[in-house]
Amino acid sequence: MIKRHLLSDVLAYYTNVYIIGVADVVELLDLNNGLNSIVTASGWNSYTQDAKEYALNANVGLFKMKEFMGALHYDGRRFIHYYPPDKDERDRKKNARRL
Repeated sequence: MIKRHLLSDVLAYYTNVYIIGVADVVELLDLNNGLNSIVTASGWNSYTQDAKEYALNANVGLFKMKEFMGALHYDGRRFIHYYPPDKDERDRKKNARRL
């Protein structure tokens, strides 16, 4: 359990499954009551698009570690649906600050 100041608590399951599929999400949700996020343990790990959609429909965030770190800054639907900006968008924002 991650306790956050002014934001809701996060109950995350940290896993080292290489590619998380729908069956993995279903199993983790069945075994872990109150779970609101599933996080892959390695930058090499990933998840299927079907697993991501299933998790979102269950109101659970499914993240790679880097995505999870960004999502922790948000709450509710913004937390669950967090996806980091792509490199082009980050570069545009960085360059806009320089002007």
